[in-house]
Amino acid sequence: MENYKEYKAEVAEKKEEKSEKIALIKGLLLGILIMAMGFIVIMLLINYHSSKVAGEKGYSSTEIAQKMDRVYNLVETYYDGEFSGEDMADQAIRGFLAGVGDKYAEYYTAEEFAQTRQSVQGDMFYGIGVVGGDDESGYILIVQVYTDSPAYNAGLQRGDYITGIDGEDVATIGYKKAMENLRGEDGTEVAVTYMRNGVENTVNITRGAISNQRMPFGIVDEENKIGYIYVSRFQLTAAQQFIDDVNLMLEEGMEKLIIDLRYNGGGDVDTTCVMLDRLLPEGTIVTMKGPAYFEQKTSDAENYLNIPIVVLVNEKTASASEIFAGALKDYGMATIVGKTTYGKGVVQRFYQIGDGSYIKLTAAKYYTPNGTCLDGVGITPDYEVEDDANSEYDMQFEKALEVILSM
Repeated sequence: MENYKEYKAEVAEKKEEKSEKIALIKGLLLGILIMAMGFIVIMLLINYHSSKVAGEKGYSSTEIAQKMDRVYNLVETYYDGEFSGEDMADQAIRGFLAGVGDKYAEYYTAEEFAQTRQSVQGDMFYGIGVVGGDDESGYILIVQVYTDSPAYNAGLQRGDYITGIDGEDVATIGYKKAMENLRGEDGTEVAVTYMRNGVENTVNITRGAISNQRMPFGIVDEENKIGYIYVSRFQLTAAQQFIDDVNLMLEEGMEKLIIDLRYNGGGDVDTTCVMLDRLLPEGTIVTMKGPAYFEQKTSDAENYLNIPIVVLVNEKTASASEIFAGALKDYGMATIVGKTTYGKGVVQRFYQIGDGSYIKLTAAKYYTPNGTCLDGVGITPDYEVEDDANSEYDMQFEKALEVILSM
């Protein structure tokens, strides 16, 4: 009996100590949840009219917070182990966003958001030197391999799929986590499994310093003065590079231009519009409209580029790159060659929810200058050409050359 009493007293003492230790965490957790969920619920009410959820039980932000508080209390009382209130908050928000029905919605901790901004801004980092696309297969589609990078020296190529990183399946851990895992300290090694033409190989790659390189460009046909530029993504550094490269090719006598947007999954819309302002006449570039967001981007024709243009696209050309191709097509300034584009005609925006963390939500649809929304449709090329991965020739590029020579 004495042992039992001692045991009960010990249990009570430990429980009291545990409650004191996590009291602060609990308060923080509830604060984050109330703030985040209150914000998200407001966005849901804005974006989803009540008629769309008829028959479903609705919750106010307060009711949701109360429900989460009950869950927390149950975990605190009955869970036989240690737990982190911060981790619970992060996962709760991720789960909440998964219930919104927005496939592009994401939650970013302060650290994750900083890494995302670094990627968009084009700052130097340590990794293997690839630009990856979030593919519907669940794997990372390599859209560009930087010259002389660790990945380049290991033999990785544009169009390969990264399927595993250090033995972890990319489709299981998710695109964002997988891209983070490709980065690491300088000189550290990572095992990368990639698929090419249905065959998988694994190579060990030593990470190194990576800075986003200039886009491949140049005069590809001196006799006919045809310029070429490849845009892998619309990161912030891309706009000035694009303008500088176009101006340089003009100085070298360029009279026609091929712009390659294949495998370009998008990026920063403002960057895209700055680049288009170098090409388009005066007028609308893109209109973005949503329940609580409206913005229209225009060009001023100060640097109108009045030369024949061909734009190369494929089924991986998406989002901001479709804004780019769609604007040129609507103005009758470009002929489109390749495959029908992905069809992502929606715009995501970041919203801060405190402590440096953010959520990304689909806030609007975008419309080309002619008022067309490409979401779920894409851009149909003027000349449809299959890309034969087994051919030593780039059939789409060869068609682009043929078309622009006739312009």
